[in-house]
Amino acid sequence: MTMVLRMIKNKNPVSIVMKDHVIRCVSTKLSANKLTIKQYGERYIPSGIIREGRIVDRDTLIMILEECVEEWNIKKQYVSFVVPDTYIIMRKISVDGDLEGEEIRGELFLEIGSTIHLPFENPVFDFHIIEHEEDKTNLLLFAAPLNIVEEYIDVFEEVHLNPLAADISSLAIYRLYHSLMQVDGSEHTLSLQFSLENIGVSIFNDHMPVFMRQISVALEELRWEVSDNELVWKGEPEVLMSQLEDAFMEIEKVINFYQYSVNHGKEQITRILLTGDHPLYENIIARLEKQFEMPIDVINPELILTDNGDPIEPKYFLPFGLALKEVR
Repeated sequence: MTMVLRMIKNKNPVSIVMKDHVIRCVSTKLSANKLTIKQYGERYIPSGIIREGRIVDRDTLIMILEECVEEWNIKKQYVSFVVPDTYIIMRKISVDGDLEGEEIRGELFLEIGSTIHLPFENPVFDFHIIEHEEDKTNLLLFAAPLNIVEEYIDVFEEVHLNPLAADISSLAIYRLYHSLMQVDGSEHTLSLQFSLENIGVSIFNDHMPVFMRQISVALEELRWEVSDNELVWKGEPEVLMSQLEDAFMEIEKVINFYQYSVNHGKEQITRILLTGDHPLYENIIARLEKQFEMPIDVINPELILTDNGDPIEPKYFLPFGLALKEVR
């Protein structure tokens, strides 16, 4: 379920996540079938350079990325990155059961725009086979606008990096969750990625995504300041908490929609997975535990170690999950 941009064997690419407010990087190494982190870093970026996942100020972003590439010593390395969640489309579709592998890809290429309708032209896409039936094969189709993906590829190439694969954040996080914890496929797991500008919401059952969307947060960007490489809220605490309360109301709507509209009351969310880089991460955990009577899972940082044996912060879970794709 990764959009492969080029086929390069035996490469362990650097994982880069670019959000509206920050760039994060994780470099890994594989030893004795175990992936460890050899380097990680981040750089907060001014407001308006990336907006809602779209690169707005390309020149300034390239200048910042050039500094990051030099600081992290990753020039000319292969890179995996995430496509902004805003632009990801997931569809469950079926194709002729006689088709296999690249034949399926060819069929999808022909059908997109005719029988398979997407809200944008010229997509880049990938698919995952769910099951084979007697006369058809059921798939999950993932697609994103080619021009958005190319914007990121162009910026990476401009700073002498080699884009290798584009992935989806919700899949990278679940990949990490599944690799570290005993995840029961029968669970209906609501995955929440809390960030400053949005909340990535996805639902997994049988280790497959069955629902994906984003909840926008009414972000007052100018009231966040970077202090000692941490984001600090400079506005009234009540304003920030009001933003989060609105988000929790939307999460509850998603839970009810999944139970009653999607599953007609027969299935429901059974547990919640929380990740993300929101500065109020601990407060969000407490709020979820208070509001929802179900297990709230968080990934233990002690399970993800650097070369020196130090745990990483939760904000690096996403790029590390992205790196796991290369060792599966």
